[in-house]
Amino acid sequence: MTVIAWDGRYIASDSQSEYGGLIGSCRKLWRGVDQDPGAVVGIVGAYRSSKLIADWFAQGGRVDSFPKLLEADNDRTAVIVVDSTLKVATFEGNPCPIEEELSIYGWGSGGEVAVGAMEFGASAMQACAIACRRMSGCGGDILYYDMTDPDAKPAIWKP
Repeated sequence: MTVIAWDGRYIASDSQSEYGGLIGSCRKLWRGVDQDPGAVVGIVGAYRSSKLIADWFAQGGRVDSFPKLLEADNDRTAVIVVDSTLKVATFEGNPCPIEEELSIYGWGSGGEVAVGAMEFGASAMQACAIACRRMSGCGGDILYYDMTDPDAKPAIWKP
């Protein structure tokens, strides 16, 4: 359960994790990949397989080295990449990128709520916070990156 939101400048995520009904915290966004140090990679779905795909992409994303995913995670993994030119691609369990063409986007269980919030002017961070209020699977701190600054470190959004 996750929410990741993209508003054309910022990419933001919640930080709540869940394992067997226990709520925890985890990071879902990372900056820097071998081929583009300014890119940000995000994960939604089954953490174990999504993180394998994120690490694969960060290390060059060669098709012949795509990781074997756990059978239980099929159709439950996605990796989002916003590169330093602000192009957005999603990998959903295979090495074929889906090039996203929308100016705003939301992923995860809170993605639709986030998109609705952004349609009415919310930033990616505000959209994640709104999804966290309305979706039981989202919560925790909101982590974000300003994609117009390729050297920006992750920040925690405070309303």
